[in-house]
Amino acid sequence: VFFAHKFDWKNVLVVGANARDTFTQGEDVTFDDGSLLSGPDGRTYIIDSEKKRWIRSALDLVNAGYKWEDIVKVSTQDLEKHATGEDVKGDDID
Repeated sequence: VFFAHKFDWKNVLVVGANARDTFTQGEDVTFDDGSLLSGPDGRTYIIDSEKKRWIRSALDLVNAGYKWEDIVKVSTQDLEKHATGEDVKGDDID
């Protein structure tokens, strides 16, 4: 998730527990629309309108203009942060 969001370690500030405890926990980090994610089940999803949509075939992936190298491997927990939308069929990704 850290690298998928293009975060950089040089921007991480190491602080002690006292300083850390002054912050409140924010919302879970989710993925932006257009992100391609692959979970442990081997399925590939695209995030579309904040929902994960299963791309059912390699042909659907290619027809939508995406590349295999754009797929980010994530945990089941990260996938579950997104509601499930309709499966992608054909070239119906805008």
